Amino acid sequence: MGQTRVQSGKKNELDICASNGWINVDVKPKLDWSGIGRSNIDKIYNAGFDPSKFIPTDKSTFNKYDAITKDGKGVEIKKYTKSKVKNWTMYSEPVFTIKTRSILAKAVRLFGNGDITVANKKYNDFLNGMVANVGQEIIDKMTSTSIGIQLEDGFIPQDNIEYRWKVNETAWGGFNRLCIEFRVK
Repeated sequence: MGQTRVQSGKKNELDICASNGWINVDVKPKLDWSGIGRSNIDKIYNAGFDPSKFIPTDKSTFNKYDAITKDGKGVEIKKYTKSKVKNWTMYSEPVFTIKTRSILAKAVRLFGNGDITVANKKYNDFLNGMVANVGQEIIDKMTSTSIGIQLEDGFIPQDNIEYRWKVNETAWGGFNRLCIEFRVK
């Protein structure tokens, strides 16, 4: 059935679309990373943990919006109020993450030769380097596909929003997560 948070967010999207005459869609970015290997773990390892060798390919799509307006423009919808987004708030889930036991085992084996502490350090250092390497380009491409964010109590146009990368250091297994946050300027 899904998480309550997800279900309530979807209901919010449907309600906002119905009240504005918008079409509800689920358009999410899909990043295809350069490098050798089938998985991102393989590609990070084969890049020698060098973030400059790990960039989105031409196969990547950066579109991100939840609705299409009557004018055919994309809009993100968030279940937040304007007062909440004066502070940094989650905009997008991780670009890539270690989220299953099998991925964790592979990362520990490849990155740390079986040592989780070494694997954590290599992965987390790599993740921090990603922000400086391609971070702003990804944010710019992703946010240019919508005209702004519709909140529960109003609309905020893109030029009144600022974005940043946030390294979530409380992620599973000690492997940090790279997320995008936003707030009203």
